[in-house]
Amino acid sequence: MKKQVYILGGGISGLTLAVQFLRRFGNKCSVTVIEGSENIGGIAGSFHVDGLTFDYGSHRIHPATPAHIFSDIKAYLGNDLLERPRNGRIRLLETYIPFPLRPAEMLRNLPYRFTAGFIFDLLKKALGSKQIAPSNFADALRQDLGNTICENFYFPFARKLWGVEPSEIAPVQARRRVAAQGMVALIKKAFCNTNSTKNFFYYPRKGFGQLADALAEECRKLGGVILTSTQIKSINTERGRITGICIGTPSPQSYDTDMVFSTIPVSALVNLLLPPVVPPIRTAVDSLRYRSLVLLYMVLDTDRFTPYDAHYFAQPDVIFSRVSESKNYTDSPCSSKTGICLEIPCFYNDDVWNADSQTLGKQALDDLEKAGMPVACRIEQVFKKSVRYAYPLYERNYGWNMTIINTFLEGITNLICLGRHGLFLHDNIHHDMDMAYTAVSCVQNDCSFDTGRWLGQLPRFKDQVVED
Repeated sequence: MKKQVYILGGGISGLTLAVQFLRRFGNKCSVTVIEGSENIGGIAGSFHVDGLTFDYGSHRIHPATPAHIFSDIKAYLGNDLLERPRNGRIRLLETYIPFPLRPAEMLRNLPYRFTAGFIFDLLKKALGSKQIAPSNFADALRQDLGNTICENFYFPFARKLWGVEPSEIAPVQARRRVAAQGMVALIKKAFCNTNSTKNFFYYPRKGFGQLADALAEECRKLGGVILTSTQIKSINTERGRITGICIGTPSPQSYDTDMVFSTIPVSALVNLLLPPVVPPIRTAVDSLRYRSLVLLYMVLDTDRFTPYDAHYFAQPDVIFSRVSESKNYTDSPCSSKTGICLEIPCFYNDDVWNADSQTLGKQALDDLEKAGMPVACRIEQVFKKSVRYAYPLYERNYGWNMTIINTFLEGITNLICLGRHGLFLHDNIHHDMDMAYTAVSCVQNDCSFDTGRWLGQLPRFKDQVVED
């Protein structure tokens, strides 16, 4: 009799895991993916409106993707995997400069006071002033990059993106989210061609969700089952093992399981466990916070809004942190219309989260004009989509809380957490896929899981640096 394997969450990590598991153990195990929404892919999915393809924000497949994973992506997408030039920009001190950051462009185009401050920071760094271990994100970035670029870009952007002061963010955030690895790297990028791998990216021709669709198709072809619009009511545990999963509405049914892989938010997972967890685990879970996103979309009656794929905004005078135009990711010539996506960071259930599309649209139009990007054509549609669990928030006490939670979850012998949400990590698509490949490599021939080997890989995942 086949062993029953359940994967919670139908995003990229869950779908990749399902495919890899079925390829190795499809003759020994039945694999079921449970997804709560009606579509697979999660935030890496796509949807269609008025003949246009939209993503849930801005997504790319980066050149840093490991060769074996990239080879599989290429096999899934074939000629629909496009190589595209990076063509983004940042609004910095009322001036637009290319993104990824190019220090030579910054020095040429930005005001004298910025250039003078930047050079002063370089000299100070070169003199090798004594450094101490940073206690927060702000201190870590100041040590690595200097005060000028921090105060004018990274700190304002952090306040907007995370919703808290930089000094309230854990220092690990600087290592995982800031692509510029210190002042030395900035100097090299200013005078050497060391940044060539950031000048292009890969993108599926039919929208980023094409990758998730291809993975789902492969999963089904291999005999896997994908349940969408399916709510998990409870996860039953006994003596350190999951014994069953209760799913469905309005009459939930319980299913026996031998192994569970969870890619859903770790806080949501813990809240599903029966019997309920007790303090201090409950306290640790309740202390974790996520940053949410409202994605505001506009369908515009024009062939192209700008020639740029993405624009980044650190300043607090505009509500959005990034504006992307998906048509420019594929260079699609097929429509006289275009669509833009404005990413508005918020917290779940705050005023921005609860605002209607028209209210947000009016403010966004005012802010676009303020930013020198006025919408001069007819707007055919304005609508929003909301992402509750967009980014894990690394507040200064998050590490202690995650240690408590992980210690508890690791005590459930047939439960494995992975992916951005499962491990409360910031990552890219290739990181999620890497975790899935690694998890399957820890499954032994008898379909038991080598927990020790898996735990040995976790530090590697936690050291991943996010590509912007």
